[in-house]
Amino acid sequence: TDGSFYRGMLNQNFNTDRYVFVGLAGCVLTDHPHAARWRRHAVEQFEAQMQAFVFPGGCWEESHTYANHVKMTLLPLVLALRHAPQQVDLLKNKNFVATCRFFIPLLSPPDAKTGRRFVPAIGDHQLYKHDDFSCIFGWLATLCPERRDEFLWAWQAQGSSVGERASMQTTTF
Repeated sequence: TDGSFYRGMLNQNFNTDRYVFVGLAGCVLTDHPHAARWRRHAVEQFEAQMQAFVFPGGCWEESHTYANHVKMTLLPLVLALRHAPQQVDLLKNKNFVATCRFFIPLLSPPDAKTGRRFVPAIGDHQLYKHDDFSCIFGWLATLCPERRDEFLWAWQAQGSSVGERASMQTTTF
């Protein structure tokens, strides 16, 4: 590309899918002559995306399902870049941490029937439009030790799921 921020479709989750897999290719195919460029592209796109699409306080610009899809897509890249030849920690980005934390204070009171708390439906998607994304908090408890207790509480409060059943990221992570 010409170095500009690729906006892709209006929904940023589609761009996240694109640049994450470019970055993962650079992490897996480290001997490829373009591997470093692919990783650099992913990091640059990530940084631009966090600057452009995360509001102060961590709110993602789209609905709760897109926000969680973006986080779920990014977590394998977080792990892969920590083991890449030129290590990068995406969780050092304050906007990314803010958007990862955004739903914690918004979790519902415990459900009377199940005892679980839920992320409220925000934007144009109703609750349960997609399956459960609570596994994100469990993964973040491992990936972000300085906020481990907070993420672990949110994961447990939501039922401690280990994956979203229809997610390719869950399978690969």
